[in-house]
Amino acid sequence: MNDHETTIEQIRAHFQKFADERDWNQYHTPKELAIGLTLEAAELLDPFRFQSEAQVREFLSREENVRKLSYELADVTWYVCLFANALGIDLAKAIEEKVRIAEKKYPKDIVRGRNLKYDQYEHYEEIRDELGGH
Repeated sequence: MNDHETTIEQIRAHFQKFADERDWNQYHTPKELAIGLTLEAAELLDPFRFQSEAQVREFLSREENVRKLSYELADVTWYVCLFANALGIDLAKAIEEKVRIAEKKYPKDIVRGRNLKYDQYEHYEEIRDELGGH
């Protein structure tokens, strides 16, 4: 498998098959999957905790460390896919919709090179009602 040849659907099916073969779906409730996803995402932070930018660069310069992070990222993806499976969420559709919302929140001509939260930009008042709870 690689990113250039594998679809989201194939990845989801791969993780689901693994769970099905072990009869783990009984444990994959939305609550448990959300907890697992959060815990796995937090594991990505551990190597960076209390490290300076120079220490982080040094850590990331070692192939074995990047490999370990790739496994943690795979765990996060695993939980994302199982969560989407459990709720019947079409991830590609959700991503597309979320990008459209983000484009409204962060218009490139207004935010380029700036990292403020969307409600701190001058255009926010114009789009607030349109965004609703986003």
